[in-house]
Amino acid sequence: MRPDVGAGNHVLPVQATVWFRLEYELVEENGETYIAATGRPFDIQKALYQPLDLPPVTKQPVRPEGWQEWPHLHLARLNAKSSQEILEFVNRWGLLGLWNVESYREWRPAGEEYKPYRVRGIKLSHETWFSKHFANPVYKNSREHKLHLYREPLEAFVWAAEEFQHFVTLANGEKPEGYRYAPKKPEDRKNEAQDILNRYLAGCRPVSWYTAKPEQWTTHWQAPSLLHYCYLLMWFDLTGLRQYRRCQHRPCGGVFIATRPNVDYCSTRCYENAKRLRSYYREERGII
Repeated sequence: MRPDVGAGNHVLPVQATVWFRLEYELVEENGETYIAATGRPFDIQKALYQPLDLPPVTKQPVRPEGWQEWPHLHLARLNAKSSQEILEFVNRWGLLGLWNVESYREWRPAGEEYKPYRVRGIKLSHETWFSKHFANPVYKNSREHKLHLYREPLEAFVWAAEEFQHFVTLANGEKPEGYRYAPKKPEDRKNEAQDILNRYLAGCRPVSWYTAKPEQWTTHWQAPSLLHYCYLLMWFDLTGLRQYRRCQHRPCGGVFIATRPNVDYCSTRCYENAKRLRSYYREERGII
């Protein structure tokens, strides 16, 4: 049976098109830090959104924060060492969905034995079990709280965010910092990015469905996690020949999509700040 949610005058299949976002906070438990829902009441219509239905990049934003309008660019520019920035991300886009990502599903602290969580009353195969660390212990098995089942260990979130940023760096032909054995040639780095991307694309697929009112066949993409959606959005950008660059204003240095061939800064603010710095250093050196 297909669950549906109304969106304007359309009915869209939840499983095929949307992700969810709630209000999250950091919670300590047995020495581990988790990103968990606050437990406050929420409107399911507001909690669900479509990651792939966001408008494309058309112009350079005024501020660097303008690139947070898209989940994959927000994740690519995220400071994974900042708990505050991570909370801002999840409260805007939701958890990454690592319980549905094969390489993270069995996450547990070093030295701990894997203990799977099985949803009560639902028969799931071994392939869909996930670590108990992704299950919120205050979860109530009720229709109103069903989306509160999941949480994410902060450490696992950081690993996934850094892996995605590593992929973006390689896909841009850049040498990742701190990787001693990274490929030397840009084309080899992009080949390595290709392998990472294909691993996630294998979990995504196009889907179609029929609606009677209005009568039509429509199509969309299905992905098991927000992290998959971020890789899928990157794939759309790469195959659409959108050019990724890194902001030349050093305090920023974030990746962005170039909207013009000669743009070197991610935002008007970074351009003006870099121009101001150049003027300052020219005056310091007596160059007018």
